[in-house]
Amino acid sequence: MNVIEIPETGKRIEYPSTWEECTPSQVQYIFREADRLLTGDIDPLEFRIRIFYHLAGIIHQKKHQHKERLLTEEQQRIKYENIIRASETVGFMFQKQGNQLIFKFDCIRNLIPRLKINHRVLHGPAEAFFNITFGEYRVAYDYYIRFVRDHDENDLNNLCSVLYRPARSGTWNDDIRIEFNPYECCRQAKLFHKVAPEVRSFIVSWFGACDNYFKTGQIEIDGRLISLAPLFRNADSETNGVPDADTGELGLTGILMSVADNGTFGPVSEVEKTNLYTVLLKLYQWHLEHKRLEKIYNKHGKLETIPKLL
Repeated sequence: MNVIEIPETGKRIEYPSTWEECTPSQVQYIFREADRLLTGDIDPLEFRIRIFYHLAGIIHQKKHQHKERLLTEEQQRIKYENIIRASETVGFMFQKQGNQLIFKFDCIRNLIPRLKINHRVLHGPAEAFFNITFGEYRVAYDYYIRFVRDHDENDLNNLCSVLYRPARSGTWNDDIRIEFNPYECCRQAKLFHKVAPEVRSFIVSWFGACDNYFKTGQIEIDGRLISLAPLFRNADSETNGVPDADTGELGLTGILMSVADNGTFGPVSEVEKTNLYTVLLKLYQWHLEHKRLEKIYNKHGKLETIPKLL
């Protein structure tokens, strides 16, 4: 946590220094202001100052405005320099791109794990999608790519409906949500029109962060860090985060068929119900075996390659 001490009042203020330290209400406020930033309603400096004030719990009241008018020009300059300097402590939500600071959400923890729509409580997936199935990810990814490409609100609502579902009685594979049913999710998607835009903005941003995490980062398995990046296409084959449809990759449906044909997890319906990471780790195992055989038989012709995910 960031800490600011105010000698004049003797106050000690703690406020988040990372995404993980933010509360759900703070996350919603940040994304609400981020939408204003992206539409040009406010500039990056005003955005940072507003976020700093909110996270630090500082309320600018009318009596403060009266006191400010009594300050000398030099005192006002020093005060605003201090405010600007303090606002830089919330820079965790920015990424430098050239000479510009770009709003960036890269947290894999679900910071809004529950939603309430009318009287219904819906639950989201666990951190980094550790408890979603391959079928759930396949459908959600399709809606995500469509929304990023076309900005159709219906695709966004469908994505939210896939990820956030009512609770079941008990848990299954560390998942409290009812079993994934794509047709039921599609039917329930209209409910998400009632969800605040900043919440839906968070969900799509969080999906992108988790998707990027297991495609480019390292995950820990049995105390060992491994990279699943070799299973996925390079970012160079994507345009603005959207995969190129003409690269000849099989895609997630192709992966589903290939894994089902192998029989490791059973037919297509069972592969769909298998944990996402279980499927990815099996693909990773096949990748390592392929590389081992490639070294042995490199001189005897081209080996059959395992398909890559989008």
